[in-house]
Amino acid sequence: MGTKTAQERIRMGFSLHEAVRHWATYTPEKPLLINEHLHITYREIQEKIIKIRAVLSARHLEPQTPIGLLMDDKPIYLASLCAILSEGHSVVILNVAIPGNLLANMIHDCQCPLLLTHETLLEKARQIDCDQILVDRMLQQTPTTFDPAPFRNPENYNPRYLDQIWGTIYSSGTTGQPKGVVRTDLSILSELIGWCFEIPIVRSSTIYISRPIYYTGGLVLSAAAMLAGASIIAPVLHSEINYHDLLSRHSVSMAFMLPSEVDQLIQARIASSLPWPAPEKILTMGAPTSVTLKKLTKKWLHCDYIESWGNSEGLGTITDPDDVERRPKSIGRPFLTDRMFILNDKREIVQNQEIGLISGIADSNFSEYRNRSDLNQEAINDDRVISEDLGHIDPDGYFYIVGRTVDRMIRNGHVVFTSDIERAMLQTENFEAAKVVAIERPGKDAIPVAAVVLKPSITKTPEDLLQDIHSLLPPEQHVSSILIVNQLPMNAAGKVDLNAVRALFCKDGANSFQTPTNQGIKS
Repeated sequence: MGTKTAQERIRMGFSLHEAVRHWATYTPEKPLLINEHLHITYREIQEKIIKIRAVLSARHLEPQTPIGLLMDDKPIYLASLCAILSEGHSVVILNVAIPGNLLANMIHDCQCPLLLTHETLLEKARQIDCDQILVDRMLQQTPTTFDPAPFRNPENYNPRYLDQIWGTIYSSGTTGQPKGVVRTDLSILSELIGWCFEIPIVRSSTIYISRPIYYTGGLVLSAAAMLAGASIIAPVLHSEINYHDLLSRHSVSMAFMLPSEVDQLIQARIASSLPWPAPEKILTMGAPTSVTLKKLTKKWLHCDYIESWGNSEGLGTITDPDDVERRPKSIGRPFLTDRMFILNDKREIVQNQEIGLISGIADSNFSEYRNRSDLNQEAINDDRVISEDLGHIDPDGYFYIVGRTVDRMIRNGHVVFTSDIERAMLQTENFEAAKVVAIERPGKDAIPVAAVVLKPSITKTPEDLLQDIHSLLPPEQHVSSILIVNQLPMNAAGKVDLNAVRALFCKDGANSFQTPTNQGIKS
């Protein structure tokens, strides 16, 4: 923001919290959020925003004060988010699944003087050293005679500017060192408008969101729906039963979930003799999607399939429904508001089909990670955002992902991606889930090892499993060790914990390979 005066800076003429106030004025009884138990209207959300604003206003905090947001109650979360922005502050998005000590690191990282949370998270919040407001308790105690009139005045909104910090997003936090993505007001508004264009999301839309809204995907889709005056179906707990019940009662434009959740819906649909409700389209993010899953979705769930790749920094691609047939392996084209390309290790733009780092210049104008000079140097190159994902572009400008930098290894002179090995493994009849990681060895090539969960009917030995896998793979992709586990270790973001998988095969550090029990070896 530098030393620019208010006259030199560009004031935001439109923002998320002002959109919510607008719809609360003109469509007050329209549902904003629906779940298994309640309908929250735009008017009811705005009333909560007004009450939370009053409490924040009484704190007399400086403009742009970072305020932590730690809660999983979705209506209160959305109201708190809008209240923080309305008061001219910035929001710090925290993941409730992260341990309290790591959350404390994030609060310290942003120098937050205040945390908004609620009673169900009180035990975790006690590990965080800052002033706290239990928003659910405060809303219950706020007198019904509270006068909202001053806060309904359009002039009683602290001005926001394009270059101000909208918030810092901590979307995972699986290490002890925080990784906060700093986003500006222009950044977020541009991304939300992009989603409204691409899906599209309009006032008549109803969006089913399976994921918590403290994850980036759930956050931006919920916010985009609020921006457009649409309705959100956000179950307290996503399940095939709750999905079926909610979609049976509401016409849904789009359902957003993980690929694994789509697969569970397909299995439930195959097993069901009842009519199965369908949205117009299903959108997945967060993990690569197989061609088989895309086609099974069309066959069994009777809706279009859209896949999106993206990161918290603001880059993104999206497929069109006909891409399932035309280019089924593609992760799509860039969002309308993004410019994307592939960079090699020298940070040079490469030609079509050459594998490199998926990068781009995003609508977000992403500029920094909070207090992480190492990541700033690694992931930012002038105005380019550099992801950790490797891929290539076809002659028509569509992107394909081949793995992550952590998935890439050199073996016998060949470049090997652990994700390719995983896909081959999951094509066999043996595995419910599998995760392949590379084990580095000093002075030698890295070796791929696999932790697997067997399907209930499979009783094969590790040696038999290795034989099945290797029949599908070239020698350089052969797995050196396999370990059967009851379940794969997961991190706070709900993804497989790669470090925990490596620890199953290593001792005394990541480079000390050991042979675990209940496994097979074939070098």
